[in-house]
Amino acid sequence: MSESSACGASGFVCRVCRQVMKGGDERVSCPAGCESIPKVDGIWRALFDTDGSRFAKFRREYSIVRDAEGRRFDSMESYRALPFGVEGPRRDEWRVRAKSYEALIRELVDPLTRDRARVRFLDLGAGNGWLSHRLSAFGLVWSVDISDDPHDGLGVCACYGPMVVPVMASNDVLPFGDRSVDLAIFNASFHYSERYEATLAEALRVAGEVVVMDTPVYRDAESGRRMVEERRLDFLKRYGFASDGLKSEGFLTHDRIRELALGQGVRVELISPVYDAKFALRPITARFKLGREPARFFLIRFSRSA
Repeated sequence: MSESSACGASGFVCRVCRQVMKGGDERVSCPAGCESIPKVDGIWRALFDTDGSRFAKFRREYSIVRDAEGRRFDSMESYRALPFGVEGPRRDEWRVRAKSYEALIRELVDPLTRDRARVRFLDLGAGNGWLSHRLSAFGLVWSVDISDDPHDGLGVCACYGPMVVPVMASNDVLPFGDRSVDLAIFNASFHYSERYEATLAEALRVAGEVVVMDTPVYRDAESGRRMVEERRLDFLKRYGFASDGLKSEGFLTHDRIRELALGQGVRVELISPVYDAKFALRPITARFKLGREPARFFLIRFSRSA
């Protein structure tokens, strides 16, 4: 059994009875017979049938939008270079991602790995796995997503090497044991959740420390609602559908962040990425252009008291 298979297979627990699942390279099963998780095309398939049908419309529309926006890359070298080196219409978006990534490494990953020989990460909403690939330099990474797309989903993650373990699963029902991961990161994905409280609680069960990265944050909830409506109308015009297959909130506010932390009984810290002076002024110009408060992107760190 390879290092990746051994680490990945040994980390799964049954989502029904919570027993450690047993098996080998291609399948693990609950000792009580509740469920099994097969590995197909390098991806552990842990979506319940009900989840698969619930996410089908979202995945179909999401794929159409991503294709139209030119988010696929033509080589593994391009994926491995992310979040750097992107030019074209998505350049500014990836500049934000790069600054968030640098803050993640500086403020959280480096301190975490400094005194530990073995670290485990959970990349939630991994997409094409660029963050998983980067984190694999520091330890084992479970890459979780509901899409196995070969260009924009877990199909790419399966190509990164033995320290990246792709797992097709819902963020709300994770097939991992309590406190089995050192750090979980929602990678531009938390705002897709339909139940923030349940999604955060599940991540905290598995990791104990959770970071929400690259989710839009507003002070005024009305600005967030306007952003969601602008996006919905734009998608209707461009693609003929609103891309609202998931009934997600779509953003966070400072009050909502505090509410989530209080509800889970955890500490919360907002970490601001460091931007250059010119880029830091963009929210000011964006406010005039949009006629509303522009989003900000923090690293939102939820952690249990020691």
